[in-house]
Amino acid sequence: LPKPGTEIDDQEYLQWLLAKMYFRSSDLNRYSLCAHFARAHAVGECFGVAAYRNLPNAHPILRLLQPHIQGIVPVNVQARVIFLAPEEGGFSMFLGAGDDTRKVFDNYFKEFSYDELLFPKCVESRGVKDVPEYLHRDDMLANWEL
Repeated sequence: LPKPGTEIDDQEYLQWLLAKMYFRSSDLNRYSLCAHFARAHAVGECFGVAAYRNLPNAHPILRLLQPHIQGIVPVNVQARVIFLAPEEGGFSMFLGAGDDTRKVFDNYFKEFSYDELLFPKCVESRGVKDVPEYLHRDDMLANWEL
């Protein structure tokens, strides 16, 4: 961390800026590929396809899920064409993973478990179970118990 009053062209300051840039870039890569696309879209697509294949149209659970899953397959198909295409996809051109995007997904799903989708276990694994006045956690756990 540079000391206060450091000049902008100082080597130590520039090294610190470069380190911050690499960290933020890799954090964005991880979030975009793993937390957002893999967890929200790819896992959600599995549940959506399973629901459409196994539940009759009049099933109450399908009726509840339908607004959330009705567009997930076309959105994911379009995302795979636009973002995940090797060499020309958005992820390979703009994110640091390049053409190794598939390896990033493989590594993410090696560690992935169904327990991550269960909110009480997710809260416990992140260590925020006893954080005071954590409103999101409190509201979600209250809804979870319904």
